[in-house]
Amino acid sequence: MQSVNLGIVVTNKAEFHKSIKSSYKAQTIPIKIHVIDVREGPVFPGGTKIIEASESVRVSQVIGQYQAIDEDTGKAAVHIKYIKGRDPANWITINSNTAEIQLAKNLDYESAYVVNGTYTFTILGVTTDLPTKTVTGTVVIQVQDENDNCPIIENPVQTVCSDAKFVDVTAKDIDSYPYSAPYSFSVIDEPEGTAEKWIIASKNVIPLLLLLCPCGSGAKKGFAAIPDCSEETLRKWNSEGAVPEEKAGFP
Repeated sequence: MQSVNLGIVVTNKAEFHKSIKSSYKAQTIPIKIHVIDVREGPVFPGGTKIIEASESVRVSQVIGQYQAIDEDTGKAAVHIKYIKGRDPANWITINSNTAEIQLAKNLDYESAYVVNGTYTFTILGVTTDLPTKTVTGTVVIQVQDENDNCPIIENPVQTVCSDAKFVDVTAKDIDSYPYSAPYSFSVIDEPEGTAEKWIIASKNVIPLLLLLCPCGSGAKKGFAAIPDCSEETLRKWNSEGAVPEEKAGFP
């Protein structure tokens, strides 16, 4: 227990009468205050902890630690247990004794729970002695993206007329830069000789594949000629069910 010594002097607000003004001497009244220590609740330093972790970090690996401190001593709090608070993706486990943070699942930069490259959850510190006190800390994981997704072709099946000079093919990748665009395109040579009939070019600076086919309907194995592109002469072969019936054209 610590104490504080004070001295108090009491006088009237009104000025003393001249008969006693010169002879009056203020008397100091000593007061001693005993300060009773009250246990402060634990706090998480800073209120927020930032951790950097890659998508490649394996499950069960410790990625950080966030211990509460005792405000009286400035050291790690004792008589306290840690539990997980808000964890929207359920990616985290907390060691109740050490406040070590482990991964319960793999981090995913492309997840809807990752906002601007960060994933946020909370950790609670609850004292085990009485009176029980609880403190909340926030942990922000800065998720580092990895090239863990392959690019895919958008609209992989397209229908064109036999006299089409090109086919536009675009690609996309859900990874962020630099693991997405720009892309490298190539034509698979199956059956043999197919790649020689197609020319790969780019249009503007967007990830676009322009395929030029010099064969056309005049080539031995080119496109089948279609009289016109009216709805009456086109068959919808990409629909489920039986082959559509022939429709008579108008004269």
